[in-house]
Order: sequence, then structure tokens, then C-alpha cells
Amino acid sequence: MAQDDIDAIGDAASGGDAASGGGAPAPADLILDDPSAPARLGRATDWFATFESRTTEKPATLAALDATIGALDAVDLLPRQTLRFLDAGCGPGGLLAPTIARLGAGGRRVEAYALDSNPAHAAQAAAAAQGRATVREGDVFAPAAAIRSTLRLDPAAGIDLLLAAHVGYYAPDLGRWDARMQRLIAARGVAVIIQEAAFAPFSARLNPVSGTRVTARLRRVLAARRRPHAVVGFRAGVRLPTLTAALIESLAAAPPLEEGNPHGDLPEGLAARHLAEFLIQRPLETVTPGDRRRYLEELRDLAAANGGLVPIDNALIIVLPARGGDRARAQAAALERRIRDRLS
Repeated sequence: MAQDDIDAIGDAASGGDAASGGGAPAPADLILDDPSAPARLGRATDWFATFESRTTEKPATLAALDATIGALDAVDLLPRQTLRFLDAGCGPGGLLAPTIARLGAGGRRVEAYALDSNPAHAAQAAAAAQGRATVREGDVFAPAAAIRSTLRLDPAAGIDLLLAAHVGYYAPDLGRWDARMQRLIAARGVAVIIQEAAFAPFSARLNPVSGTRVTARLRRVLAARRRPHAVVGFRAGVRLPTLTAALIESLAAAPPLEEGNPHGDLPEGLAARHLAEFLIQRPLETVTPGDRRRYLEELRDLAAANGGLVPIDNALIIVLPARGGDRARAQAAALERRIRDRLS
């Protein structure tokens, strides 16, 4: 993804007050990753499992994190001896163990923590960590004191590196979330936020928690608070089942899922349903019939144009210690160059 494209994100996005975070949260009945609604949570868990089995997101993200950690080490922004790391919104732990291993390369001691609101994901992350991290179920948007309590983290201890991958979409208020993250982070600590930055135009409009809009608002929050930050883009993708005319017709009808697999007579029908819903973070039955068909046809055309992969562009936002002025801007620009060079 070109840096000019990253810099242009949000020109057409909906606005909001930058200092407070702006913008209304997504309607509650469309947020599926919600532990207070078990049926919706189960459906979101199914989505994510199908997505993980068919996406290049994990290797692409790990490559971006590897480049970022290397660049942060090169400019002495990470402690060399002991480092406290928090994966806030860790999901099933796909990034947790590899990031701990990368941070610990060279003998650095890593004190690792992870948090997720989905109990099934928290349990999976704990298993994936194999004892190398303290993993808890909890609200990543809670006040810093509550997160410290959940993780049993020393109140005086600051996080040196906070990773928040694909969780900002669900923040009730981006400004408040940013402020709470800063209270968790050490004085010289760094936050690495990964967000979807650009997706197919029509599909993005159907998404109640559109990464394109949220990423634009988050960047406005950081700019309004003069928070020095670097932004680098990277691309991932997801391989959909072949969207034949018959499968598009079946999905466009959006039959209810409550009684099993309504697409059972079509190859990979349920997988296609999970992925189509995951990519817009809402059930197909909440989309009008005309929009469902247009959306599915857009996915079909994107996959055909990209070797079977639907491309998803991401933004890696590295929030640096607040030092202000030209030095901070120069440091952010140098960090961007280092990460891009490592990814090229």
C-alpha cells in the first residue's frame, strides 16, 4: 500500500470532534463481539475462526511487527534488559507468542500480558502463550486502573510496548481510549496500533465499525493532541470460496443460521457466509437485499482481480513518547523510513 494512500485516509470519512474521538459507536445490535450477548459472540467467534484459516493477515502482520520492533530497537525506544509487553485485544493469541519471541531475541527479558473480552479467545490465547504471558478476560477499553487490576500488574509499573491489533473499531470513544492507553504506558513507552486502513468502497460503507473511518478519526485524535506518531501501510488478504452465481444467490437470500447450515448444498457455502459477514462485521440479514447482492458481487470481482484474494490494506500506527516539537516529528519520520525499508 502506497504511503500517499495512507496519508489520504479519511478525506471522505465521516467527521467528529478530534479531541474527544468524535463519531457515534456502532449500533449495539450490530456489534457481535460482545460477551454480554452469547449468541452474537458465538457467531463472531465462528467468523474469526473461518477468517483466520483463509487469510494472509497473520504472516503480513508479523512481518510488519518484526520490522517495527527492529526499527524501535535501532532508535533505542525499547528497553534492552527487561520489557513489559501488553497485547490489548489479543484475540485467540495469534500474534502473542511470536511477538514475545521476537521481543526476547538477543536475551531481553519479556514480562508479557494479554487481555481480550471474548472468553473463548482469552482461553485460546492462554494456551498459545504456553505460560509465557499472563492472559486474562477483560475489557480493553476499561480505565487503566481496572486493566492493571485485571492483569494484577503493579500500579507503579508502566507498559513499555502496547499492541492493539484491530480493536480500535469497537472503542466507544477513541479519545478516551487513547488517554487510557497513555496511562498504562511507561514514560518512554510506545503503543503500536494496527487498523484496517482501506477496503472496497461499497463494502466499507456497510460496515458499522468501518476501519477506514475509525483509522481516520484516530489519526485526527493523535494530531489534535500533538501526539507524535508514525504510520506505515501494509497489505494482507483473504481467500474466499469461489463466488459462483448459485452461491451468490444463496448468500443474497440470507437465510437464518439458527438451525444449522442453510447453504449446505453448496461447496463451502457456510465458509463464504462467515467471511462475507466478517468483512463487514454484521450479519447479512441486516443488509438490504439489493445491497447484499451488490456487496457479494464486489467481493467476487475483487477476488477475480487479485488472484483469488480479497485485498485488505492495513495501517500500522506507532505512537511515540510525547516529546513534542521538531525532534518528535523527525523521529517519527525516521521511524517510518526504517520500517518501510525493512518491509521492502
